Amino acid sequence: MPLKDQEKRKEFARKYAKRYMAKLSKENREKILEYKRNWWRQNAPKKNPNYKPQVTYYDFETHRELAINSGIQNEREWYECFKRGFMPDGIYGSPDKSFRSDYKSFNRRK
Repeated sequence: MPLKDQEKRKEFARKYAKRYMAKLSKENREKILEYKRNWWRQNAPKKNPNYKPQVTYYDFETHRELAINSGIQNEREWYECFKRGFMPDGIYGSPDKSFRSDYKSFNRRK
């Protein structure tokens, strides 16, 4: 096999794909890309049973209300609930890192 190194093989495949796509007309290029996107949406769940489509995440206020209503007192409790799967989809595991500008502390609530 001429390209045993996996990185070199991937690089070669990328270069070949770029050259191939450059030769196509704009319409055909868009058709191929749309076909690839649709194929992946349809077949990704079949290949991987644990596949979840990408969810949109909630804003800071929703995270804050969830913490207040569920009685979470500190970051350790938040992370433990997230790790055990008690949080719904769209909730960050570490909101202090995701909302650095809005986040002050778990102990300081308005």
